[in-house]
Parts: sequence; C-alpha cells; structure tokens
Amino acid sequence: KKNIFVSTIEWFKDNGVITKDEFEEFIKIRNDRNAIGHELLELLARPIIEKKVDNFANLIKIFKKIDKWWINNIEIPTSCGDVPGDYNENDVMSGDWLLCDMVFNTVYGDNSYKKYLNKAMKMMDGD
Repeated sequence: KKNIFVSTIEWFKDNGVITKDEFEEFIKIRNDRNAIGHELLELLARPIIEKKVDNFANLIKIFKKIDKWWINNIEIPTSCGDVPGDYNENDVMSGDWLLCDMVFNTVYGDNSYKKYLNKAMKMMDGD
C-alpha cells in the first residue's frame, strides 16, 4: 500500500483486532482530518460541527482497543519481565494511551488521569 499508516490499521483489521466497521470509521475520520488540514482557514470561519467531536471520540475508542490488544498479545508475551499476579488484561494501557487519556480528560474537565499518574509514580518508586 502507498500509505504505511493506513496499511498498519488495515493489518489490525485483517488480524481481527478491529472490525471492518471500525476500520472504515478510521478511514472516514482520517479523511476528515485531512480535510481540516487542507481547509483550515475556511473551517475557522465556520463553527466546528458536532460530528467532528464524535469522530475524535470514535478515534479514541479504536486507539484504545488496538493499544490493549498490542500490550496483551505482543508486549507482554515478548517481554522478559514477570507479569504481576493481579494482572488484568482489561486494565492495561501503554504510556501513549495514558498520555492520550490525560489530554482527553483534561480537555473535558475530568481529572481521573491523576489516579493513573499516582499509580505509575508508585510503581517507579518500587511500591
């Protein structure tokens, strides 16, 4: 494929990580993002459409799903580290997802990211 990023997302679809509908939603969102980038001045003159906000939320859901799959199926099995006894595959998140979640929650006025940050700090301290 010409675009390696789209090919990567298509690989996730082909391997059952995301659905065909999620892949198509991703392509639609990507096309909207490209339109925003190319028509920014024109769009600034108009109010942001609520659908663009929905696109962002849908993109976050797809990213979170891929992130969890990647950690559970690639990172953990190929790491040399031990998995804690209280490991729950539904609660995993990468540093990228943590950052994205913090930004998303900060933008929307939710400070729940602080619990993740505190947990990470404790883990770094060895607690």
